[in-house]
Amino acid sequence: MKVNQSFINFLSTDIIKTRNFYESLGLETAKEFSSDEVHTVKLTLDSYIIFVKKELLEKLVPAKIKNPVYNQNIFSMMLSSQSEVEYMKHKLSSLKINYKEVEEAYMYYLQFQDPNGYFVEIGYFKNA
Repeated sequence: MKVNQSFINFLSTDIIKTRNFYESLGLETAKEFSSDEVHTVKLTLDSYIIFVKKELLEKLVPAKIKNPVYNQNIFSMMLSSQSEVEYMKHKLSSLKINYKEVEEAYMYYLQFQDPNGYFVEIGYFKNA
């Protein structure tokens, strides 16, 4: 199997806040996949994260969404260097977004929450 594009869908509590948040981080909006009910973030040439309003997501999945647990999901974006992560650290500070710095033997990353309550990580692999 060869995957040409990937789309990961997350529930959004507020599409406008979600769009503004990810655009403020510098991520590109995929307008061709976005609407009043959906905000799509382009990660790479063929990789996307889609934030979907609850009402629309309930139409798309076979089960009713009862109690979504936002804070148990992690959305990770790996960058090419520590200097890119440092740039994002300054950007998060200027946007007054609280984050946690984590340094492990193999990676360094920043972790914070988006307006929907999802954990976001921006980091890099040290020996990649």
